[in-house]
Amino acid sequence: MNMNDDITDINSSENVLKRRLKNNLIYSGVSYMVFGAWSVVRILMSLTMTSGVYEYISEGIDRDTFSDTGIKMVFAAIIAVLLLLIALFHLYIGTGAVRYAKGRKMRKLYPVVVLASAIFLASSLPDYFGEVEVYGPDTGENTFAAFLVDLTVLFILIDILYSIIRLKMLKSSSSKGNMGTDNAG
Repeated sequence: MNMNDDITDINSSENVLKRRLKNNLIYSGVSYMVFGAWSVVRILMSLTMTSGVYEYISEGIDRDTFSDTGIKMVFAAIIAVLLLLIALFHLYIGTGAVRYAKGRKMRKLYPVVVLASAIFLASSLPDYFGEVEVYGPDTGENTFAAFLVDLTVLFILIDILYSIIRLKMLKSSSSKGNMGTDNAG
């Protein structure tokens, strides 16, 4: 095998497609992780900038039994755990895509989690077309921006699924095509 054959093999349409799909997985995985960080920041901002959130959540709690400081500490701990879970979920999906693009094995549950996330997100998009508060923290512009962000995230999840499926198909077709040939060199 000479050098021209190696270059031809590297630039074959199948190898170019594999590299493109792997790059898609890396970019989509990193984008999903960045979105996870943004989600945590957005939730923190909405909790701290919206007045009355603490009062609304703590209104059913008996003030004689629990001190105000204790309620705030429990509230902060619950919020911290939820934010950590959100960040870890986005990290799991993002790093899973990047790891698979780099040639590591994918866990069997991973595509199911990505698909479930895409379905959940797609099913929540029609909620944006309901009533919008005109005088409140959630104005129409904010709702439209959030809709576009969620639409972009849905595209990222679909891209991850598409790239995984196409790479698996390419790997299985190339392994079937190589069964009859001797690759000893």
